[in-house]
This record gives sequence, structure tokens and C-alpha cells, in this order.
Amino acid sequence: MLSALLDVIMPVLVVVAVGTALGRFLRLDAQTVSKVTLYALSPSLALYNLAHSEANLTSALKIVLGYILFVLIMGRLTWLSSRDQPDETRRAMVAGVITGNNGNFGLPIALFAFGKPGLELALVVFTVSVFMTFVVTPSVLRDGSWRSRVRTVFALPLVWAALLGVTLNSLAIRIPVGLDRGIQLLAEAAVPMLLISLGLQIGSSGFPTPSRAMIRAVGLRLILGPCVALFVAWLVGATGLERSVLVLSSAMPTAINAFLVAQELKADFKLVGGIVILTTVLSIPVIALVVTLLR
Repeated sequence: MLSALLDVIMPVLVVVAVGTALGRFLRLDAQTVSKVTLYALSPSLALYNLAHSEANLTSALKIVLGYILFVLIMGRLTWLSSRDQPDETRRAMVAGVITGNNGNFGLPIALFAFGKPGLELALVVFTVSVFMTFVVTPSVLRDGSWRSRVRTVFALPLVWAALLGVTLNSLAIRIPVGLDRGIQLLAEAAVPMLLISLGLQIGSSGFPTPSRAMIRAVGLRLILGPCVALFVAWLVGATGLERSVLVLSSAMPTAINAFLVAQELKADFKLVGGIVILTTVLSIPVIALVVTLLR
């Protein structure tokens, strides 16, 4: 476990700490950095790695199916376990539990834990989680039009970059060298900028006062989540690296996007924001333990 903390978690924490310091003392615009990451760097990371990926289609499909099942099961369990809470609180708890940080945290940790093959499968999780975040999470928080949410997802370049990368890989089409190197440069900047972006968000927010609903949601996300993911991996026949990436993704903290969506929809964003911060802090020993066991 100490090895996992030093080798896998420590590099991530160093960069997040730098971002946190920048957010607290320089008051940098976290939203601008997030947009650069979302619209330029993350699509480049997805395109480059998926275009050069050696992962097979069967593994990717298991990851996609497994992650969707994980979200559905966790959402249902959270809803059932929060029957004593008001409806708005229950919705916020579900959103906080099902929306994992598979970008800022998930990608670098998968890279450090399992190398490039792990990063390639983690990118599949990340792409699916983006779709779930902007379609399923708003549906949990508020009723509304599915069409508008689907349009929002497909307006993101990340989705198209992922589809293009998979297509190029499937057809064995090579990107011209000069263009490929430019995309690679942007891709290599994505992981540190994802962590800087997370740090900026943490640095600009105060530490929340834990409530019963918040603590329950954190426990469901970090303790029950990996157990459910292990069951789901068995259910879809995921083994080896596929299973490891699925379980690791379940141990990630709640994504900041859950807070942004809740804020936009005027839901209980304070509860969701508290879940984001608490899971981010408390996920460190959980991730270290999960990585140790998976290795």
C-alpha cells in the first residue's frame, strides 16, 4: 500500500497541490483552464491514444457495458438507501455517487498504476462517463428534455475525437506524421492540466461541513462502489486489466462536473459540492488500497 501511495498517488497529489495553491493564492480562473482542458487537451488525448491503441474491441465493449451497469446499480442503491431524505436531497446524493472523476483523477492514476494499456482502457471509461455526466446526471437532478442533453454531449469535441480515434484504429489508417506529433504534444499536456484544473477547483472552494446525507453518499461512493464494480466485472466477464480498470474507476472521487451541472440546474449544489470535496480527500487511501489489491 505504501508503494501505491508513493508511486501512483504521490505524483497526482503533487500536481493537484500546485493547482490548489495557484487557485488559493493567485485566484486563477478555474473555468477557463477547465474549458481549455475539455475542448482542446482531452480530445487530443482521446484521439491520439485511441488511434494508437492496441486494446481490442471486446475489451472496450466490456468496459462500456460494465461502467453503464455500475452507474445504474449505484444510482438505484443510493436512491433506496436515502428514503429518509427529502426528494431534492436524494437526487443530489444519487448525482454525487454516480458521477465519477474519471478524467482528472482516473486517467493519470490508471497511467501510473497500469501503464499505457491501462490508460487506453481508462480513456474508454472517461468517454462513457462524459456521456453519462451530461445526460444521466441532469436527468437525476431535474426532469427535462433528453434531446437537449444528447445535443450537449455531441457538441463536445471529446466525443467526436474518441469516435475518430476508434475509426482510424479500426481501419488501420495512420495520421500524417506532422499532424500526429502536434496531437501528441497536446495529448501529453492533458494529464497535468487535468490535475491542475482539479487543484484550482479545490483551492477556490472552502471545506464543507459534513451532513448525514453527505457522509452517506461518500461512503456509498468510496466503500460500496469498488465492491459493486467487482461484481459488475464478473457479470460482464471482465478479467485481468479490464477488471482492474473497471474497479479502479469505481474508487475515483465524485467529479466536479456533478457540482457544475447541479449549480446550472439550481439543484442542491451545496450538497453535491461537499460530496465532491470530501470524496476527493478521502479517496486517496481508498485508491492506494485498491491499486495495491489489484496489482
